[in-house]
Amino acid sequence: MVLKAAVNFFSNARKYAVVGASANPDKFGFKVLQWYINNKLPVVPINPVTNSILGIDCEKSITELIQKKEFEDGISISFVTPPNVTLSILKDLHEKFKDSSSLIKAVWLQPGTFNDKVLDYAKNKIKIENVIADGLCVMVLGQEVLDQQRNN
Repeated sequence: MVLKAAVNFFSNARKYAVVGASANPDKFGFKVLQWYINNKLPVVPINPVTNSILGIDCEKSITELIQKKEFEDGISISFVTPPNVTLSILKDLHEKFKDSSSLIKAVWLQPGTFNDKVLDYAKNKIKIENVIADGLCVMVLGQEVLDQQRNN
């Protein structure tokens, strides 16, 4: 089930966002963003106080990004935020975009970004089909999936 969700997280026409992206190279928000860039995936860093990270302009919030852009195949979001912040962002998304499940194709909840409330809200309230939250890092399992897709 996790592998299927991980495969579905990636798509040729998909756009990606890293919520909690950081300009600090010691933080996971920086490392996750850098992973997307290194894999040549179209990614937007989400950070409310930083203008750009690794040469990419930041959006202040995921809702601002969604309001500005059109997404051919939806968006996949990696969260690198504490559980209470993750939940708050998911609630904001759901309030502003009632049909957010058709736009948000997948979320990758990095280790330490979720709890039972976050999982319940993402799966049952927003009804996001692909929620990866088993303590698996996108930089590990995501890399395996991308490597498999590129070799096929």
